[in-house]
Amino acid sequence: VYWTVTGFAGAAEVYLSRWEGEKRWAKGARKLCKALRGFARVFPLGEPSALLMEGWRCWLEGRRGRAEKTWRQCVARARQLGTPHEGARAQLELARRLPDSADAAAMRAEAEASLARMEVRA
Repeated sequence: VYWTVTGFAGAAEVYLSRWEGEKRWAKGARKLCKALRGFARVFPLGEPSALLMEGWRCWLEGRRGRAEKTWRQCVARARQLGTPHEGARAQLELARRLPDSADAAAMRAEAEASLARMEVRA
């Protein structure tokens, strides 16, 4: 099951990253995010990945507050489910996209420490 969510999330990530440069990728990104949410409803282990990508989608749609809330939900759910990679990535998104946030520096430091424990570079 976990490897399936990685495939969904990877495809969504490609489309979201392309959307940052070209709006024509938006429709595909939205469809993939929707599919990832559906997967997460059946397999809760997919929730952190779905929340991570959903936050990114909200950000690209200009819904900054919703994006922040979704990424924070991702961090919390990743902790509950023991999926630190997704939680750390959400923390990095929060720190990167909201650098003036009161907890941005702490989020970045915690994410980098978590990724270092997994031997992943930020």
